[in-house]
Parts: sequence; C-alpha cells; structure tokens
Amino acid sequence: MWNNEYDGVYVEKQKETKSNVYLKKLGINPDIKTADGRILTLRNHAIMIKEISERSETDGGTSYRAVSLQPINPASAPDPFEANALNQFAKGALEVAIIENNKKSPVFRFAAPFRADGSCLECHAVKIGSLIGAVSLKIPITELVNHTQTTKLLIALTSFVILGLIIATSYGLIWRLVISLDIAQQHLIQLAQTDELTGLTNRRSILKRLKEEHERAARNHDPICVMIADVDFFKKINDSLGHPAGDYVLKSVTARMKAELRSYDIIGRIGGEEFVVVTPNTSLDDAVILADRLRKTIGSVPFIYQGTELLVTLSIGVAEMGASSGVEDAIKRADAALYRAKQCGRNRVEVDDEGESS
Repeated sequence: MWNNEYDGVYVEKQKETKSNVYLKKLGINPDIKTADGRILTLRNHAIMIKEISERSETDGGTSYRAVSLQPINPASAPDPFEANALNQFAKGALEVAIIENNKKSPVFRFAAPFRADGSCLECHAVKIGSLIGAVSLKIPITELVNHTQTTKLLIALTSFVILGLIIATSYGLIWRLVISLDIAQQHLIQLAQTDELTGLTNRRSILKRLKEEHERAARNHDPICVMIADVDFFKKINDSLGHPAGDYVLKSVTARMKAELRSYDIIGRIGGEEFVVVTPNTSLDDAVILADRLRKTIGSVPFIYQGTELLVTLSIGVAEMGASSGVEDAIKRADAALYRAKQCGRNRVEVDDEGESS
C-alpha cells in the first residue's frame, strides 16, 4: 500500500536488478538516468511484493504475492485457491482462508481483495473501486503439524500401558491443541483487522463496522454519522524529522482521539494520516460538536518529540448517513467535506453540502 500510494519507488539499478519489462510493454520507461550517471529503475508494488516475499521465503517464513484474473505479468496469474478467492471477492467476500493439508509442507492460505484506486489506472483499464486482484499469503505450519503427529504417536504407544491414563492424557492434549489452534487463528484474524502502528482497526475492518452500524441504525431509525480526519501537513513532519517522528505523531494523535471519543464510537485508520470515526446514534449537530472537540484536543497542546515541540492540527469532514444512503456514499461525502476543510485553510471542521462548517 505504501509503494502503491507513491505510484512506485525508484531504486538504484545494480547488476542483479532487472527492469520491469511489463511496464515497458505498457509504454512506461521504468529507467531514468541521474545527473551523476547512475541508473534508477522503477519498482512498482507488484515487484516490491515479489522481491520481499522471496527474502521471506528464503528464511522459511511467510510468502505473499499480488494476483489478478487478468494479470499484466503472467507470473501474477492465480492458482486454484486464489482464483476461487477472487470469485468470492467479486460476490462481496472480505477474506478467504483455508489450510492446505499437503503431506510434506502443509500451509495456511489467506487472501484479501485489492481494489483499484487512482494510481492503478496507468497500467490497468479498470474503474476506481472495482476489484483488481488480491493479496495472497502462505504461512507454513509444518512444525505445528509435526508436533501434532508426534503427540498422536506417543498417545497410541502409551495406550497399551494404561488405557485409563491414556484416555485422560489424550483428552488433555487434544483440548490443548484446540486451544492453541484457536489462539493462533484469533491472532491471525487480529493481525488481518488491525493497523500495526496505531492498534486501530484497519480500512477493511472499519468499513465493515460502518456497514453493520448503518444497517442497525436503519432498522432502529437511529441517526448515525461518519467523519474523516486528516493530520495537516503530515508529510512535512516526515520530511523534516524523519518517519519515526511521523509514527510518534500518529500514535499520539490516536491516543488523544480515543480519550475524547465515547465508548460506543468506532475509530479506524484508513490511510497514511487519515482516520475514520463512526458515531452511532448521533445527530449531525452532535457529530460536528464531537469533531470540533477532537480538533481542539489535538491542536491545543503541542506534542514533544525528542525535545522538539510539534504543533499538530486536524482537518475533519463530517457526513450524516441516511437510511437509504450507502457506506461508499457517506465516505465520499465526508471526504468531500474534508477536502473543503483543507481548501479553506485546514484546522477546521466541514460537513457535507447539507450542513455548515465550524
């Protein structure tokens, strides 16, 4: 996602570095020459995923790749599991996971959909928001399976000694195994739903929660609002103090916002410096008041990073969701309000076209 947001990243071309021939076929020259004679070559997100995955596989770890039903690179064609996952994503599924019980190397397979944004249009003839492919993961579980098989063998051998004891022991081992697998599965689910830096729910999860809350509000005829908050001039912080400072700001902003939100409000991170807040059972006026309180809380007291004061502000867009409006429509209106807030000077709250600014 980081690479994709920058439309690819240039690296210095080494002897073992090959240019992306598929970009050339699309009429995009991946190579540029610097004033000092070096050659830089463009690494898009697909190649970046492939090269990082190769390093992970070398160490016996997780492997992952981007796949598509209509790949530009033939190497990105899906295998049967990935093709089935893409078909399910086209029908609305949010994730697909299985365990492939290969005798030599059993693996846990997981896939999540990848939808097109503006940066995809240069290489793919698709519409923004449409399903363009998926990210596919393979997690080796050989050690766990071997441990399970060894445990079963020991149970079978000792059963000839004391039948009563082995029944109790086998029950205990099986129960422990079930708990271990459940913990591992819950951990994987948590990783798939959580933003690693801030601990908030990630984009896919927050949009899912927004849909659920909207459906509940429509049934009960309750008001519900959504707001999108963006840290102003966040790139300047990264450029001047480095990415660790940016990470510190994002975590600190998260902590302050969570302290101001109510127990039933929902917050998630959807981009580099963008946050979504869902406010169930809340009118538009009350949501604007809450948004302005968040804005003042962030901007009132500077953050201190390694002795440097950082005055951070938020721009926030707010939209109310009607019974007939969808999640995408609400996000679009809140995002448009956020855009107006930035155009009007930042550090302010704007509502959609039917509301007022503050």
